Amino acid sequence: MKTRSAHQLLSQCLAGVFNQALDMKDLPANDTEWQSMLQLSGTQLITPFLRWALQENALLQTLPTDVLDYLETFYSLNLASFIYRFTLYAIPGFIKS
Repeated sequence: MKTRSAHQLLSQCLAGVFNQALDMKDLPANDTEWQSMLQLSGTQLITPFLRWALQENALLQTLPTDVLDYLETFYSLNLASFIYRFTLYAIPGFIKS
């Protein structure tokens, strides 16, 4: 089987963000494809959108364990960072008003 490019894989997976159905065949087929796609999504700062697209198409639980762990950890850290910033900057300004 020919290895697909990271750009091709990522664009196929991100189609799920735009309500286009994703299928298992759209996902990376091996560790090399997963690694290159996740690296590209991180470089382009779109890993949260990738997780969202997979979640919206009920594909999160079909992912390899290490990929799911990576996406969930990334999501949790992003969420914690948002909550911290919101608490630090938004709430004090809101209370002063």
